[in-house]
Amino acid sequence: MDFRECVLPEYGLKISYPTAWEKVNKTDLRPPLVIGFRRPRESNSEPFLESVGIAIIDVSSDLVTSPSHVILKEYIDGNITDLKRRFSDFVLAMSAPTTVAGNEAHQLVYIERGTRNLAIFTVKGNKVYNIVYRSRPEVFLKYLSTVEQMIASFEFLS
Repeated sequence: MDFRECVLPEYGLKISYPTAWEKVNKTDLRPPLVIGFRRPRESNSEPFLESVGIAIIDVSSDLVTSPSHVILKEYIDGNITDLKRRFSDFVLAMSAPTTVAGNEAHQLVYIERGTRNLAIFTVKGNKVYNIVYRSRPEVFLKYLSTVEQMIASFEFLS
């Protein structure tokens, strides 16, 4: 599979995505998403397209003096609590430490609103970066290796 690079200097990051996938710009997304990528339709009757998005969240100023692992843990705990509160069908399938772009990170796999999600969180400065893959449960594994390549390509520019 061929990939192309998406450089976002205004956010200090870059990521590679499959050339066949559509890039969705910030103007077409809800904040805090800054970029998204959607796989192409295989048929006109498909109701949902698997996607990868990157969100950037400013963390509160009182956390900024905390070490990044403390910010990350507090953010993950708060995120799980919020998902449980907002979605009655929320099921946490996995929660584990990982790395992304050489940074300490945390990975969640969960189901909500009928979608299976892989979310990777990392902290740089006073921002939490969230890379999220949303998929129908029955095709989650079909696109997972592509998404993992995208996540592995994620870099901070400085």
